[in-house]
Amino acid sequence: MKNKFIDFWTRNPLLKLISLGVAFFLWLVVVNYDDPMMSKTYSSIPIDLTNVSAITDAGKVYEMEDAGETVSVTVKAKRSIQNSLGRDDFRASADLSRVDENGNVPIEVKAIRYSDRIDSINIKGKTTVSVIIEPLKERQLNIQVSTKGDLPEEYKVGQVTLDKNVVKISGPQSKVDQVASAGVSVDVSGMTQDISTSEDVRLLDADGSVLDFDDVQLSRISVGVNVQLWKIKTLPVTYGYTGEPAEGYATTGVITCVPDSIKVAGVASAVDKINSLVVPSTAVDITGSVTDRSVTVEATDYLPAGLTLADEDDTGNILITVGISILNKRTVEVPVANVRVANLPEGLSATVGGLGEMMAVEVQGLGERFENLEPHAIMGSIDVEQLGIAKEDGTIEPGAYDAPITFEFPEGITGGDNNVVAQLIIHRNDGEQTGDNGAE
Repeated sequence: MKNKFIDFWTRNPLLKLISLGVAFFLWLVVVNYDDPMMSKTYSSIPIDLTNVSAITDAGKVYEMEDAGETVSVTVKAKRSIQNSLGRDDFRASADLSRVDENGNVPIEVKAIRYSDRIDSINIKGKTTVSVIIEPLKERQLNIQVSTKGDLPEEYKVGQVTLDKNVVKISGPQSKVDQVASAGVSVDVSGMTQDISTSEDVRLLDADGSVLDFDDVQLSRISVGVNVQLWKIKTLPVTYGYTGEPAEGYATTGVITCVPDSIKVAGVASAVDKINSLVVPSTAVDITGSVTDRSVTVEATDYLPAGLTLADEDDTGNILITVGISILNKRTVEVPVANVRVANLPEGLSATVGGLGEMMAVEVQGLGERFENLEPHAIMGSIDVEQLGIAKEDGTIEPGAYDAPITFEFPEGITGGDNNVVAQLIIHRNDGEQTGDNGAE
């Protein structure tokens, strides 16, 4: 059997080798016809940046110039392999350690599957990716709070507090330099009670516009915020004055206050306790004044603790003016019968004489009260105790004594410079009616 097999291959060996080669060739033709080599393009393959530490370890940051840039490749492989491949079977990468001085990094594409059965992978179009590299910058910012929305008329935003009031940011210098401030915003629309919330920290440019940077890192993304809502109340201003004008002058009775009311704000418990802003009379001293006296006071000096001015633009200045004018003078005739005698010891009677029935009295005043003065409304009195005519034992001898008269004038009227002196005639009672004038 073995000899026959050997004889088969030793007999006409060339012919047999040729036949074997033809068979193999026919096999290759058949195989390539059924599974030919072909080229296919795969698009939109994302580009990953690798070896980023080559940049970050140098204190720098990087950013792909065209964010989301992709690459397309032409792949040559058997049809059976191509039918099993997709875009996700390829990985495109750019090694940042190979970046050149212009920021260009070569792109490499590798197959994740069937790499040993792929004939070639060729990048179509651009073979490099552009990367922006710049210094890493850090800053610390105070967090500012703003509010939005409308409150009811009788409320305003009061004290605002944060549980954390600073934030650290880090990122590309060009972007960090665009940040002017950090802030949070609280919506207070329609609120009437204090607000406690957590709000996201936002980065703002110089115009107050929000900056949305994915590559700028914040040490905190949100903070707790407490917003006090203060109650607003309008208070009338009460006021007065102290002192007297210069001699010969008087207040006109006209006192003005501008403004005559003021809006205050504070916690409800403090606002509800106050009904007016009291400016003490000592704040306006008219002593010795000969013209209108005007004094500016600060409302905040007289506000209780916990209250402030409701309007931030309100200066809080209050102008109080007391009208002062020179007194008008004239002399009027007052009946002597209007004079009463006081503190006359028992057993004595007194008569006011030396003046006739009418006495001339100088009066001073202003306005209608002065013009319409009724002289009979002026009353006079003589106080016997003030005359100093009593002896050591308290008795008074009958006789005639000079007695100055003290006058009581209607409201708004005062006496002039002249002193009226009458003759007080004192005598003992004899048991009969003496007919004394005004004796008490």
